[in-house]
Amino acid sequence: CTRCFRRIREEGERRKNAVVTCESCRGAVYCGVRCREDDDAHAGECALVQRAVTDPRLRSATRGLRMFLRLLYLRAAHPHRFEALGALQSHLAHLPPAQQARLRGMAGAVNSMLPPPAQMPVEALADMMSKVHTNLHGVVDAAGRALGSGLYPAAAMFNHSCAPNAVVSFARGGRLRVRAIVLIAEGDEVCIAYTELYAAAAARRAALESKKAFLCTCTRCTDPVAVRHDLPLEGWACE
Repeated sequence: CTRCFRRIREEGERRKNAVVTCESCRGAVYCGVRCREDDDAHAGECALVQRAVTDPRLRSATRGLRMFLRLLYLRAAHPHRFEALGALQSHLAHLPPAQQARLRGMAGAVNSMLPPPAQMPVEALADMMSKVHTNLHGVVDAAGRALGSGLYPAAAMFNHSCAPNAVVSFARGGRLRVRAIVLIAEGDEVCIAYTELYAAAAARRAALESKKAFLCTCTRCTDPVAVRHDLPLEGWACE
């Protein structure tokens, strides 16, 4: 469900719960009328989503674009909620040139679709897009199945470690929780993992540099003994 992240499993359950799909963009699906009525942000994104799917600069990024369009809606409708985005890191300048060019192209396309009062400098839009791209969390259910993506500004403030002392989980409705997995002393930093931990140091660092624009220097990635202990992870594959 676009609003509450409830998984709609089978056709029988679809009929039982009267699933509602936006007839205009066909991109938003709700588990019932109540969620559809509560999702006031979709009104601000719907027409733009319809235009985006026909623009070659945006077609391949429709899901991420919907998140961004919702943020633009918050900027106009709920400025106090939008302000949290300003504190996040964008890393735009540290992304590969091709990715920077892609984000700026998308920003220009989005800006051209916005009404004049809502338009912004393209560089500012590209910076916002990069913040969204860098700080998104993949939302999963209890079984680890992907449900969608969410932007949680407070959770984005947690730094990464390949030997984290806390983990992220999701409650019903997409509410994010951070739980300690070891005893954490007062004054110690709470860290979570941004990437797959069942991978060797080289693979983890490459993934983080590509997706999050930083090179991990945690103990597990830099201590020679820890790196050697990770080597068997390069030789096993689950099927």
